[in-house]
Amino acid sequence: QNPRDHNHAAARHRREGGAPRISRVVVTLNANMMADDSSTYSKLYGDEERPGGAQPPAAATATSGGDACSQYVPTGRNRYIAFTLALVVFLGTIIGVIVANVDSSSSGGGGGGGHHVDVSDIGGLWLDPNHYTDDGTMKGTRFISDYYGSSSSSTITVIGTDDGSSYWTLYGQYTSDDGSKLTVNFEPKGGPKDLSGRYSAASKIAAATIIWDDGANTTWAQDTSGGLC
Repeated sequence: QNPRDHNHAAARHRREGGAPRISRVVVTLNANMMADDSSTYSKLYGDEERPGGAQPPAAATATSGGDACSQYVPTGRNRYIAFTLALVVFLGTIIGVIVANVDSSSSGGGGGGGHHVDVSDIGGLWLDPNHYTDDGTMKGTRFISDYYGSSSSSTITVIGTDDGSSYWTLYGQYTSDDGSKLTVNFEPKGGPKDLSGRYSAASKIAAATIIWDDGANTTWAQDTSGGLC
């Protein structure tokens, strides 16, 4: 039958109020496109509108010319499901990467110490105003390090002198994950066993400080001048 005559006949059938005709189309033989989907056929056409109550054909039939013709072509539901699954997998991958990056940045480092911010600036020369005299001597100086060998740690070592001639060593530790709080045992030099302090890093206008909870808020200031003279 001439396709043009077929189209004219289908249009005339619709104008006359008849049941919709099912156009014959040429499809490629594909295993995914040859499944019997009666439910989809019913949703599209309705059981009452099937010409002569005919059932939807189960599969396409190959012709002698090599074409596959069928009166029923399944919808793109399978393609829609595949696209949806691919989208879900893609979004899941993106979310996983984001979460992994967030976890990695929040876990931080610390080299066995557990403090997660850069407090490497705490290491160096500090001045205790209760003992320091600006006379070129070592009086009132304290040297602090939070390194064990070449690795950072949670242990804090303080070496200092009050008179410039005798030296003592004290030990402490960080008490907060961000390194802003610490305690030092001053008992060996006659002070409290676990004296708490608050470390503040240097800014553009102020030196780094350690404020001790000794009742007087004694504040050590870090000296970055490179010398005592």
